[in-house]
Amino acid sequence: MTPSTLLRPAHATGAVRRRRTPRPRPFDVRDLLAHGRYESVSAFARDAGVDRRTVHRWIATGLDPDTADRLAVHVLGCHPFEVFGRAWFDLDEEPTLPAA
Repeated sequence: MTPSTLLRPAHATGAVRRRRTPRPRPFDVRDLLAHGRYESVSAFARDAGVDRRTVHRWIATGLDPDTADRLAVHVLGCHPFEVFGRAWFDLDEEPTLPAA
């Protein structure tokens, strides 16, 4: 590799960047705040071990199932069903075709 190759941007070298498909984020972090009776985002962020800006981003974009599960179990000490209700189990169900 020549020094000039190192200085060229990725698009000039023919490298293709692939975008990942965004994961669904069906859960609202405000449900966790209400269930834990948190009065402020800062208090929840401190207990979750994240910055309060991260919690504000979660409020804007939602939580993916893995993060929602981790926060419910490790921060609140409860099963995610207790926080999110039937929506927690509806996530796993796929529509089925009627028998012919």
